Amino acid sequence: MAIRKLQNKKKVTYQVTLSKYTQGKRKRVTKVFTSKRDAVAWESEQRLQIKKGVSGLIESRKFVKNIADHWLENVVKINRAFNTYRSFNSDLRVHILPEIESRRISTINEHDIEAIRAKLLMQGKQRATVNRIMSTFKSMMGYCYKTGHTQRDPFLSYQELKIQRAEKPYWSKSDIKKFLKTAKDCHYYNLYRLALSTGMRFGEMAALTPEKVNLRQGFIKVDESSLGKGIMSTTKTKNIRFIPLSESAKKLCTELVSGKGKDELIFTSPRGLPLGSGGGINTRYFMIQQRKAKVSKELTIHDLRHTFASHYVMNGGDIFDLQKILGHNSINSTMVYAHLSPEHLKKGIDKFSLNI
Repeated sequence: MAIRKLQNKKKVTYQVTLSKYTQGKRKRVTKVFTSKRDAVAWESEQRLQIKKGVSGLIESRKFVKNIADHWLENVVKINRAFNTYRSFNSDLRVHILPEIESRRISTINEHDIEAIRAKLLMQGKQRATVNRIMSTFKSMMGYCYKTGHTQRDPFLSYQELKIQRAEKPYWSKSDIKKFLKTAKDCHYYNLYRLALSTGMRFGEMAALTPEKVNLRQGFIKVDESSLGKGIMSTTKTKNIRFIPLSESAKKLCTELVSGKGKDELIFTSPRGLPLGSGGGINTRYFMIQQRKAKVSKELTIHDLRHTFASHYVMNGGDIFDLQKILGHNSINSTMVYAHLSPEHLKKGIDKFSLNI
């Protein structure tokens, strides 16, 4: 079952398509509505009838594995960031599919969800990890519900495990200085500096070329992210953003673009090849240099982004400006840094003051 928007020069209509049994035979039924509200209401009524077992609508007889393969390759891989696809793929194939892959998608219910979650917890998985894996499962079942492969969403009343949100790890200024002093001769020294100066994601830095660095106006245009091996894609949020450069960041970028062609990658491997995933650099270089520097806590390369954001807020930066710099679609993602700046909250309450 699905709602399809139809548009011509004169009007817009909404078409709902479903399958049902008529005199023992399968028949496709299509209804067209002039308003989306009516289409949604009718579709909801049909789903309610399915739940009560009084409708003749046909549920898909496809197996879970077939649906999962199609969803990963034709929906997630095309519409989501590569790292999201890789994470979804791993979650499904390692934790979800071994339990239910031979089942028909229309038979998956709340008991299956509870059983899979319980098994993950018994294996000693952290609550945050379990929530992430189950979120992948929920996304797939949501797709199945929207596309009519199942007539009810088993995750409708599902509640995530409650966890205490952990603070994003970051370095103090003294740790930053110790690390950069130790890593000065490393091939990726300037990549670390740029991450600490702009909060860019690793894939965005791996895709950076001189033509995206505007030294005159003082900003970096971020419109691509590297998937590794020279393959470029859109950014994680599919949006283009512009990161302003401080004076020190502008000086760094001047060094980075010097002598390079406008389409040439700024950051490459020691052999001059496009960068792969950040994981390889993280284990072979970044972690080793941290240990040599004897910093107070070990970070991943991605945590340099958190370090930038944390110091931006602690130095009085506006949380809404930070949202734009980091490229978060939702302010909720940026608010994890708000506790570092009580002044930010005070500014908000001062604006609200009624002066009474």
